[in-house]
Amino acid sequence: MGYPCKVCSSPNKAEYEKMYLQDHKNARQIWQYIVTDKKEDMSYQGVARHFQKHVAPILDKRRKDDETRNIVLAKCLEDDVNIAKKIRDHFIIIEGEISKLAKQDISDPETANLMMNWMNQARMTIEQLLKHKERLLPKQEKFEDFSDDLLAMVEDFPPEYLSVFTERLNKYLMSKKDVI
Repeated sequence: MGYPCKVCSSPNKAEYEKMYLQDHKNARQIWQYIVTDKKEDMSYQGVARHFQKHVAPILDKRRKDDETRNIVLAKCLEDDVNIAKKIRDHFIIIEGEISKLAKQDISDPETANLMMNWMNQARMTIEQLLKHKERLLPKQEKFEDFSDDLLAMVEDFPPEYLSVFTERLNKYLMSKKDVI
């Protein structure tokens, strides 16, 4: 069993990981910052190992998850486009049939009946289009519905981080209530 990771046990771990993940600093730049600005005793190898062993696997998993999500979304989008094309094609047929019937004598019961049938087909197609649209649009859920889930996700954070997160979440929720 090796030594504990100094970056993991540093009170500045979140800052260093932010530098790596968001500010796109490399391990050497972060190590220089750690030893010169933060005056922490860490080796470059220890810092590099932290990002290689503790952060890189998380990034790899995120990348793979994103790739899988993109494949699924692309398939869903393709299916949705195909459905939309079928609905469009159906409308074109209906439009053509109604146009033909509109040129005929509507007082004829058979023509009037056909016209009603095609109008009914148009109504049903519109209903299908609206159902399809509802499926495509994201559900509008309030952020408050997720606050308990967010707190559950961070429950194992150190108490000082948890209290700061909870405070910020509550401020955010209050600011959103003022807007809504």
